[in-house]
Amino acid sequence: MSESVLSPASLEAVSFDFTGTLARPHRIGTLYSEALARHGISIPPGTLERLFPEVWRELDCRVHLGEDRFRSHPEGPEGFWGELLERILLRAGVDEEPSAFLVRELFDRFRQADAWRVFPDVSPALETLRDLGLRLAVLSNFDPRLEEILRALDLRRFFAEVVTSYEVGAEKPHPGPFRELQSRIGLPGRRILHVGNERRRDVEGARAAGWRALWLRRDDPGADLRSLRTLPEAIREPGRFW
Repeated sequence: MSESVLSPASLEAVSFDFTGTLARPHRIGTLYSEALARHGISIPPGTLERLFPEVWRELDCRVHLGEDRFRSHPEGPEGFWGELLERILLRAGVDEEPSAFLVRELFDRFRQADAWRVFPDVSPALETLRDLGLRLAVLSNFDPRLEEILRALDLRRFFAEVVTSYEVGAEKPHPGPFRELQSRIGLPGRRILHVGNERRRDVEGARAAGWRALWLRRDDPGADLRSLRTLPEAIREPGRFW
């Protein structure tokens, strides 16, 4: 559990990771399969659902600390997603380079609200935290589409600031994104709590930057939080949780 004791008197802002914390991609295998079929490539949704995280982890291994995968790619964010798609096709036995039109179609498809599912505990928790007077923000390893996606999901209204790794040029756990958000909201780190679903990037990164942090895993009984519904209560009554 968290080493720090939180209380309304000492905490002034809460930031959240996006993917896996506030929302998750919805039917990613189906959406990819449908787009590929429109371009004459047939791969079952289940195969794509399996290959996507495998290739993501493969590309994840080459990202250096202090680097952002989307900004550092020679062809920018779309180039990164195009390379990911090309590697998925190769894994599926399709020796064909995806066209720029296919890459653009998928890139734009995931700007849309129906390509995402907001976790059901998110909006109630954000509303309660806002009523407590806390300043809310998003701090995510994400490309430039995040602002648009948050608006499409009707979440942008909750957040005073949105900071992405793309605009900073470095991914969490590098201190750069944390410093950027801290500078924008003008608070000392001890008054900011970051909540995310990845222990290294979110929790260790935030604590290394001098922030407080909680690890959210809805499927892990060992996590600090298993639902955002308990976060407002944890802030009001820290003795029950720490």
